[in-house]
Amino acid sequence: MRIICIAGSGRSGSTVLEQMIAAQGGIAVGEMKYLWSRGLMRGELCACGRPTPECPFWAEVIVSAFPDGLAPARVEALRRRVERHRILMLRRLIRLPSARYAKDRAEYLAILRRIYAAITAVSGRDVIIDSSKDPAHVDLIRELAPDATILHLMRDSRAVAHSWGQPKRRPEVHWAEEYMPRIGALRAALDWVFINLATSRLFARTPGYQLLRYEDLAEGRAFVPSEGNALVHSVSGNPLRFDTAQKPLTPDRRWLTEFRGTRRLLVTLLTAPLLLHYGYRLKPEDKGRAP
Repeated sequence: MRIICIAGSGRSGSTVLEQMIAAQGGIAVGEMKYLWSRGLMRGELCACGRPTPECPFWAEVIVSAFPDGLAPARVEALRRRVERHRILMLRRLIRLPSARYAKDRAEYLAILRRIYAAITAVSGRDVIIDSSKDPAHVDLIRELAPDATILHLMRDSRAVAHSWGQPKRRPEVHWAEEYMPRIGALRAALDWVFINLATSRLFARTPGYQLLRYEDLAEGRAFVPSEGNALVHSVSGNPLRFDTAQKPLTPDRRWLTEFRGTRRLLVTLLTAPLLLHYGYRLKPEDKGRAP
């Protein structure tokens, strides 16, 4: 079993990258951290179009991993005690000891080990692509599978902030009209800095770490997730995962014209050191295109 874990901030193109990798073989499971809450408790749609509890793939995985039954609410409560940014800061970065945390972490790791083993067995694929992104989740995967590949996906902070401000319907919520959360430019900038710094601090010097930029993903190509070797049963992620039509892989650069004024200046100022560190220009429009 090989796990490819996509790390980085939200709205950085992880669904595109996940499906690109899945097209080469393997199984895309989406944001696995939400399997318990969004998938099994709320019954949101799997990428195959069925509610996750009714998806034949996930039904077989759950029975295989937990033949004696599973209480998703209990697992989700356990996950929240282990897999949160505040906990990550206290227990892993600052290394503040806690016997309760160590016990909960070991128990949740045992659950993850069973679920990933079942995914491999049921899918018949040796490669699992997990696009959960959050450092706290990636940290667990690194402990679970020390040889995991960590793809740190970077995207220009201004593009990320612009994306967080756009309304985007969640088609996986099939019983109501619900939209993905929208956050302001200030919070988007601070989250971008924290997540990317934490990701670098925790994983940049470990085997299997690779830094990728969204803007550098191949342009002018096309992929069809439903064809070839792709197997996609993602439980959460960008609505793009439901679109099986052929599409061009061209970076979304709408932020260059739509994200301007005070918001853009604020995000640029707050994220400038990291932007420069990762090779971005502070005025990308000066040369006609973003980096």
